[in-house]
Amino acid sequence: SKAMPFDSRIADIFRIFAARATAEMQRLRAERAVRDREEKLGRLVSGAMDAIIELDSDLRISQFNPAAETVFGCTAGEVLGTPAARLVTDESADHFLALIRELDAAEAGRRSRWMPGGFQARRLDGSVFPAEATLSVADYDSLRYYTFVLRDVNERIQAEQRIQSLTREREI
Repeated sequence: SKAMPFDSRIADIFRIFAARATAEMQRLRAERAVRDREEKLGRLVSGAMDAIIELDSDLRISQFNPAAETVFGCTAGEVLGTPAARLVTDESADHFLALIRELDAAEAGRRSRWMPGGFQARRLDGSVFPAEATLSVADYDSLRYYTFVLRDVNERIQAEQRIQSLTREREI
């Protein structure tokens, strides 16, 4: 109920506690901002219609989004930690590895490549499907990661063939 007499030691202790409380509040805000960004990125990757696969520096699968599970007919748990080569045909694996070597040698800002038609992917059941993909590389914490974004183009090819067939029928 009475004012405390001024004591510089007590004032210093209050300043120390205030500085610590401020630092803790800033840390909590920063943690929240990181968590929000991670959640936003997670929603973005999970909601994509293309298969998004992250590979570690050993070209082993480290991330596998829900679209990838659908496209490849398996769960992430079945492929995490396995070589990416199991998701492509042998011919396409050669092309894939050549692109990785090219990306590794590329200068910053030019470390992504388009993999147009003619690329063949393989589901875990062994069935093969035509695909288009992009491959990019990023370094984080002195480790290299590759992002492989793939789309099954079977439906598009079938639709194009159907259009051509209908066009030929109309011309006859």
